[in-house]
Formats: sequence, structure tokens, C-alpha cells
Amino acid sequence: EQACDTPFLTPARAMGDFGAVGAATLILLLALTSGQGTDAARNANAAKSKTETVPIPTFEVPTVSFADLIDPAAFAASTADDVLRLAMLGDGVLSVSGVPGFGRLRREVMAGAALCGQIAPTARTTIFADGTARRTFASTTKGFDDHSAIDFVGAGIGSKVSNVGDDVNVDGGACSDAFKTRTNEFRAAVSAVTEHFTKRLSEVFPTRGGMPLLWNVPHDKSYATMEEVARGAEHLEHFHAYHRPALVAAATDAAATADKTADKTADETDDATEDASTIDLHADQGLFIAFTPGLIVQTIMSAGGRATVEEVVTAEGAAAPAGTFYVQRRDGTRARCEFGFDGDVIVLMLGDGVDSIVNPKMPEGVELRATPHGLSMPEGLIPSQARMWYGRMFLPPAEALSEEHGISYAALRTKVIEQVHSGDGVGGGVGCSRMLLETEGTQCADNQIFCWMRCMNHTPAANPTACAANDGGNSPLKLQCASQRGQVWRKGFDSHGDYNPTCTNSTENITADPIMPALYPRLTDGTCTNASFADFLNKTSYPNSHELVKDKLYMQWRLAVDGKAVEVRMAYDGVVGYLSVGPENVGGKRGGMQGSKVVMGIFDPDANIYSGAAWHNYIGPTGVSEHVIHATQSSFRHWKQAHNVTSLIDSSMAVTRCHSHMTFKTAIVAGAALNMTAGSSNALIWGVHTGGLLKGYHGRTGRGHLRVDFSKDVGHVALAVPSLPPIAPGPAHVHAPAPPPATAPVGQASSAAMVSPVAIYSVGAAAILAVQALF
Repeated sequence: EQACDTPFLTPARAMGDFGAVGAATLILLLALTSGQGTDAARNANAAKSKTETVPIPTFEVPTVSFADLIDPAAFAASTADDVLRLAMLGDGVLSVSGVPGFGRLRREVMAGAALCGQIAPTARTTIFADGTARRTFASTTKGFDDHSAIDFVGAGIGSKVSNVGDDVNVDGGACSDAFKTRTNEFRAAVSAVTEHFTKRLSEVFPTRGGMPLLWNVPHDKSYATMEEVARGAEHLEHFHAYHRPALVAAATDAAATADKTADKTADETDDATEDASTIDLHADQGLFIAFTPGLIVQTIMSAGGRATVEEVVTAEGAAAPAGTFYVQRRDGTRARCEFGFDGDVIVLMLGDGVDSIVNPKMPEGVELRATPHGLSMPEGLIPSQARMWYGRMFLPPAEALSEEHGISYAALRTKVIEQVHSGDGVGGGVGCSRMLLETEGTQCADNQIFCWMRCMNHTPAANPTACAANDGGNSPLKLQCASQRGQVWRKGFDSHGDYNPTCTNSTENITADPIMPALYPRLTDGTCTNASFADFLNKTSYPNSHELVKDKLYMQWRLAVDGKAVEVRMAYDGVVGYLSVGPENVGGKRGGMQGSKVVMGIFDPDANIYSGAAWHNYIGPTGVSEHVIHATQSSFRHWKQAHNVTSLIDSSMAVTRCHSHMTFKTAIVAGAALNMTAGSSNALIWGVHTGGLLKGYHGRTGRGHLRVDFSKDVGHVALAVPSLPPIAPGPAHVHAPAPPPATAPVGQASSAAMVSPVAIYSVGAAAILAVQALF
């Protein structure tokens, strides 16, 4: 039901477009009702659906309880995990029931919103093809915590206000402090549900290789999960009030009477037939929308001309039918939604944002579904009645980059709004994202090329003159925007990566990053067991260890006999592309990553495994070396050269078909001395990559911070905080002292020049910072 003509509004734009009353104002969509209703007119029969002869099935929307949603343990232990997963992969819609006190709160707020809205001059009215008028107030809320007071127009403006074009007098106290308080409680309930929904969604659907969902336009901040995207953005809130103006209602009633005269079985088929649409099938442009099912209310006039608003109910006391909200299911069929619980639920429905933002980052075969949906108004709605509805559309952050369009979402919203204004306030449906907004041609300076959604400067090695002269005895090379694998970036098609001006005649399109080659993934034939990893850990040789990823990754260490160096071993249960650890650049950018000095153990068995010579990332051979991460550039190509002076002693990198480890002995890492003084500690960062052999992204669970006092034994330290989901699936392990590893390595080398990127994440899951994908 989200208005297709109000997408992606910034606070200022929302205020200008809708005439709202200040940047902190709630976006409310309220109905102006008119006419003098009677108790008899509040009959639920006035809200039956108009019928045709096309059968339409009923779809019972899957439901999880609020209690399960907010409790990770209960969520995992119950069926809620599977219900959410299947709902998002299936039809893309889910409801949350059992929100404490929400049923009464919903009814009070919807009735109060209808009454308060009758004295507010800022609402915007849209007229649909079937004659339905929709009255809307819109504003923004930030993340999940913006519950600032609502500045309702009308409070204190007089005891009576007459609406322009309507003959209804409403007490100015309709927008009372009590109503404002209840509305804020209502908003807080929606925030609680949506916050925990995004938490569970992020857990159930981790991204491929841990890559972030979005980056900002300067590319110095990432949004790793749905929770981080939603928390960092401003969202549109709406209260909609759908009503039938008097002339339309009369005409509609006459047509309905004629229909029923011709078809005596109309009443019998009301619940089983497809309605004529007020809003046709469309998918919303946001990531998802949270809404409450429609509720029919009616304005009642007292003898003294004062108005009150009450819910319309059936003879049995249930909510009156509020028309037909229907969806197109994944199998292509259209179905009428049944939400249950008398509508006292919060519905969560995915929008087109999942196609452009989420699905491209999902593992192969995982595709969340945006839900096409529409609305048919109930038949017989009289002028004093309105169908009230609330929704909050969750948008991407304004400063985030729309990879599809090559501009920020703030700029994209501005373009949409310009089209809305040029279309006399309607916008021709441009807000519905199935009608994608194409950016205008971008003009770069003569010394620039449009590359990865921005104008990039030519370089001495990559400019038209240099490319034409560098023909290698063949045809002149072209200046193109290419990846580190020699693949050409295409505007409007390709998204995140490390793209730069390059002299190349490549015609290869961008493809997904290669996964771990089939020669090297962990064996699944029973060879790799709990016992084999316990043997591999060899805790008797290393009296100290820190568990970095639950049951998967350990940093083991012991002080050298002379007390002047430390012997370190990083051991992982599985096959890795690289392992990394080193002193953090405290205060540095990207959570202390940029400028850090690290020891990297890389598995690089074959120079030709990924496109041979075109693969710019091959370092090889397998081994261990020191590196200084660039102070401002995260991409591996900026710091792939090993440090010119090595301080490592007896280093090695070994990868078996079951387990991997890196070992080294040192007192210095790339010129930074480790602190061995008693009572002191070393701030370290670590990383691991298991998705492939590219020097690529490490994933949310493959990075971290650690403090270690090398001057004293600490024993075996288990992970102190609840772990994030493991990097790769595998059984839990029991670790016990055992002899050295016996499994034959696939590849092994000493500290021959070798390199890989480091991956970091800041302390605490909520504070995780994702680094740029490295190719």
C-alpha cells in the first residue's frame, strides 16, 4: 500500500513534498472524513468487498511471535527460524503477533489519527482511478530510536476548525498530548519489531563471504547487514486514510446495486472473488515495509456538532472487512491475504531493494523475494468512513551508493522527486522500483574516465595516450574501467569491487569472485573429524591460546626461551586462502586496520588458478611475509608488496585438506616492536579468509581485535563473547592435547615472499566495521 509517488524522501524533501510541519514530524497518512454518520450506517456490511467473477484464493500470512523474535535463543529453538527463512525465500511477507498491548494501541491510534487529521492542513490527497481518495501525512524517522515528539498541526489552534471542502467541525483538542503519547508508543512498538526483525534477518541470511551490503559514496564506511543498513538510514512513515467522496460513493453504490441485481449470488462469492483494484500490483522500492492491516473507522457527529471517531465492527464484534489486500505469490498466482489475530499484527514485507542490494550479495541459490501487492477498497464505504492504514518503508541510507545507478540514494531521491513534481505531483509511478530510474549521462573532465560510478582521473600508466602507445606489438590498447582480474566494469550492470582505469583490450564482463577451487576445499568424506582438529591444535606444544572464532580459529603462542621473541601459530579448522595477525594501528582508520603492520600467511598454490596472467592478485608462492596496510587505501593492490626488511624467524604456511596453519617467530612486525614488558599488552588485529584464493574479503566473522600480554602465560582463553555464526559449516570440536599434525599438506613453504590482505573488525558485533573488498 506504500505510495509509489513518495519514494526515498529526505527529511527536507518530505517536508516540501507533503507540506509537513517540521523535520521531526511523523509522516502520517490521515483521512478527512465527511458527512453525518449514524450508528446504523456503521454497519460492517458497508465494508464488504466489491466482487467480480474471478476466483481468488486466500493466503494465510506466516506468523512468528514477538516473544520468539526478540529472544535469539527462543528464535533458534522454536520453529520461528524456519518460518522466517521460508517466508523470505517464498512469498516475501511475514507477520509478527503477540506484541504486548498492540491490539488496543493500534485501534486507539488509528481512530485518533483519523480525528486529528481532520484539522491538519498539511495532508496530501491522491485520487485513484476508481475514485478512491487517499489522504496522507508523511515524515521520516531515523533508524530504530527516533521517537521524538510529533508536531501535529491543530493542537491549541482553537476549539473548532472547519476543513476546506468538508463540512465537519472537529475539536482542536483532537490532537491532544495523550494522543501524541499513544502515537509515540505505537511507533516504538513498530521500531522494536523491525529492529529485531533485521537482527534475525541478518543472522538467517549472512552475505556471501561476509561482503557488506552497501558502501557510502566516499567508500570509507560500509553497511554490513540489513540491521546496519536499516539502523543507519531515515525511513518514511505514513498514515493513510482511504475514503470515498460523497459523489463517488453514491455512484459506486448505484453500480454495486446493479451488479447485485444481475448476480444474485454476489454475497455468496464476496470472500472468494478477485476485487477491482484501487492500487494495482506493485513492489515497493525500499528494502522492506512494516505495516498494520487496514482498519475501518467512522466519524460520528454529536448533536452539538462535535466529532468523534470509532472503529466499525461486525455484529460479532470483529473488525469490519477492510477491503482486499492481495499479493502475487512466488508461483505467479494472486492471493488475498489473511493476517489473522483480528489484524492486530505488524506485517513485514520485502521490497525491490532486496533485488538490487541484498540478493547480489547472497550465497549462490539464496534469493529473497520482493512482494508484488495491491489493494481493493471495500464496497459501500460511505463518506463518513475511512480505511486507516499505517506503514513504515525502510530505505537505504541517503549517503549510500546505489550501485545500479552510480549515484548516492540521496541524489537518486532528488531525481525521483523532480519527476514527481514534473508529473503534477503524481510521478507516473516512477517511485515504484520495477520502473527503474535511469541516471542521466555523466560527463567527466577530459582527464577523467567514468569508472565504478564516479569520475576517476587518468594516471601516467592509464590514459588514452599511454594505452595507444602500449600495444605490445598488437592493436593499441583501450582505456577501460577494469577489475583486478582484467574484467571490464559496465555502468548499470556491475556493482561493488576494486575497479580502476586500465589499459586493456579485454572484453570479459564482470563475474562473481571465484570460490575455492575444487582441488582444495575441505574433505567431506569423514577424514576431517573432531579428533583430527584436536590433533592439529597440539595444545601441549603451545601453552597459551586465544579462541578467535568459536571452535574454528585459534591463535596459539609461547614466549621464546630467551624471552625476547614470541612464537605464534594460527590454526584453523578448514582450508583457508590466508591467515593474518599483527599490531593494530591504534587510532587508524577503518577500526585501526589502515596503517597496521601484519604477518600474512597465504595459500597460493597455482599462479594460473584464476585467469593466469590477467589475475593481478597472484603473489605466490605459498608462504608467510610482513606487510604494512596502506594508511588510506584498503584495497590489497595498494599494499601487496612485502615489507622490505623481514624480522620473521622459522615461518611457515601449511594447508591440508582438513586444516590450515601459519607459524612464525618474531619480536618485530614490519618494523613495529612487540611489547614483551611485564604487565603490558599488545593491541592486535587478525583476519582469515576461507571463501577462495583471491586476496579478498574476509567476512564478518573473519576479522577481529585482540589484546595479549606476551610477558606471562594465560593458558587457553575461550571466546569471551557470544560468537557470530561460524565462517564455514562444520561440527563442533572437542580440543585435547595431542601430538603434532600428521595429515599431509597440500602446499607448504617457508617465509618466501608472499602476501595477502588483513581483515579487521571492531570489538562488539554492533560496532563491526567492514573493510573494502579486496580483489
